[in-house]
Formats: sequence, C-alpha cells, structure tokens
Amino acid sequence: MNDLADQLPEGRLSNLLREAAERVGVRPDIGAVVDETTVYPRLIERPNVHRVPSIVFLATASAAALAVGLAVVVPTVRDRSVDPGVQPAEVDPTYRNHTDVYPLLTDTPAWAGDLTANVLRASGATQRRLLALVARRGQDSLKAPIIISSGEPTTLDVADGESLGDVAGYPAFLFGDAGALRTVLVTDADGAVLLALSGLAEPDVLVAVLEAVTVHESDSAPTFTIGELPAGLDVVVEPTVQPRAVDSFGIATSADATADGTLAIEVVTDLSDLRFYSSRDGAPDLRSIFIGGTGEQLTAWYTMPTADSVVLAWKLDPGIALVLTATRDGITPSEAIRIASDVVLTDQATWSDAYDAAAIIAATEASD
Repeated sequence: MNDLADQLPEGRLSNLLREAAERVGVRPDIGAVVDETTVYPRLIERPNVHRVPSIVFLATASAAALAVGLAVVVPTVRDRSVDPGVQPAEVDPTYRNHTDVYPLLTDTPAWAGDLTANVLRASGATQRRLLALVARRGQDSLKAPIIISSGEPTTLDVADGESLGDVAGYPAFLFGDAGALRTVLVTDADGAVLLALSGLAEPDVLVAVLEAVTVHESDSAPTFTIGELPAGLDVVVEPTVQPRAVDSFGIATSADATADGTLAIEVVTDLSDLRFYSSRDGAPDLRSIFIGGTGEQLTAWYTMPTADSVVLAWKLDPGIALVLTATRDGITPSEAIRIASDVVLTDQATWSDAYDAAAIIAATEASD
C-alpha cells in the first residue's frame, strides 16, 4: 500500500478509494430478504424499540461497568398516559372496504380438495368499534398479542364467566382455559359490556393490562386510553376506530369434498390492521413476512394457532385485506405463503364461472 501511495500523485489514492466505495451498493432493506431455508421467514417489519444514541449508550454502559464491574442497562419505561379528551384515531382513509372484489386461486393444492364459493356476512352491528393491540416484542415476532376492544359484539354471557371482582374500578369476568384463548369482559354497574381483552395470556397478565386501561364512558359508545403497561409489554396498535363491515366473498374447501386438509381464503372488511386478523382467534406468536410484490404487498402477518394450522393476513391490493386459513398435518408458513402468492383478484363473472357461484351471488343480491 505504501509503494502504491508513493507512485500516485498526492491525493489520488484517497480519491480512488472514495470512488470505489461509492460504487459499492449497500442494501438498506436487507432485513426484507426471506430466508427460504427456514420454517419461519425473517421478519421484515421489525418492531420499533426505544433506541438510545449509540454514543450515549456506550458511554453509560462503560461508566456502569467501571463502577460495578457488571451492569444491566434497563431502558426507561415511557409514560403512555393519554389525555381522555383526545379522540381515538379513525381508520386509515386509504382502507378500501369492498364488496366487489373476488379472490381466485390460480393453483389449488391437491390436499385442499375442491374449493367452493362462499360469502362472509357482515355482523350488521352499527356501534362504533375501537380496537388496540398490546404484545411483548420478541427479536423477530410479537409474542402473545392481546386485543383490547370496545363495541365488539360478543356471545359471551358474564353469568358464565369467573368473577375477578373489580379491576380498574369495573366488574371483570374471565373466560377460557389454560393454553387456550382467554377473554376478560369489563362491565358497567348495570352489566353492560364496556371493554374486552382477549389473547393467549395468563389471567394475571390480562388483569395487569386491564389495570393500565382507562375506560371513558359516554352516551354514544365507550372509548378507552392506555397508560403505562407492565414491563415488557408495549402498545403495538394504538386505539383505532374500525371500519364498518360489509358482506364479502371468498373460497373454501367444500364440505362434501374428500380432502387431506382445509383451506379458506376470505376478503375481509371489518378490521383496519392485519395484525388484528392474525391474532383475533389467539396467537402464540405473530410474525411479519415477505410475500413479494411492491408497497403494501411486501408485508403479511401470520400465526400458527396450532401445530397444524396457519392463519395468514395480507393485502393483495392497497386497502384490500385477505385472510388465508389452512389446516393440514405438517403445514408450514412457507407453504401458506406459496398459496397466497397464487391468489389474484378478479371480476364477478370470472369468479362465478370458476367456482359455480351463481346461486350464492343471487342469494346475496336478494338479501340486500
């Protein structure tokens, strides 16, 4: 190196090195690469963490190490209290709540048998629904997410639940068994449900989360804000007003078909965030994956509620959300992703011809 430097004009070597560095392409999105050799593709939407400037962090850690020889750096928990007068965020205006989109699977796996058309009926509820998502952030996942909601319809009767007494000033009732989806319902003095928490979490965790929630009652619909959560938990999706559901169409394994598993693909319209769809029935771990395409098509969220089932939520077109539910011995997320990549949105006539859906379409139109 010194010989080369002596042979070049002054400053020429540094210019050459600088020009070479500029020609080297650095991928800023390297985390978006899917590792096809693993069962779980890499996370591409890595959760935000509280970052401390590296210089300050290193200086603090070094000082602590000098003082005690070994130190554990504990980040300060941010007070997440919210002014009750602040209205919850409305659903993203780019969300498109469609009835005129039809999913078609271009290559149906043999194990799924024959697919038939179906319709996903809206609940008809007119009350405003408010949802938030709380979870523990893993290195590459959201662990045991908990959905907090108000205004969501429920079939649970508080008379069938286990009374938890008053929690955060309201009567609370627990439903569900160990290892299964648990729900806590919060009622007012008259027994009307104000709030629900659900997820694969121990009762003490659900109660601890509930104690951080403040319910704001009103003549129209109750709302809630989230204060400081227990250590390790974070708000992943802030309280957000959800869109009103409409009837939509999908496809699923025929009940009359001989199949080695079941497959369903639905166009869904009632929730604003993919993470709600993937965790609403209980998610041990929620992961973000790359499925191809551009923009919103890059990201999907999936969970495995059991060892032989996958729930995958993604946006095939901006604002149009789909949910794939697959059950089969040995099913993997990678297999669910491959199936999702074969889904296209088509027009009603093409969809009807492919799945012999004329009767379903006619019945839906007659009920409108």
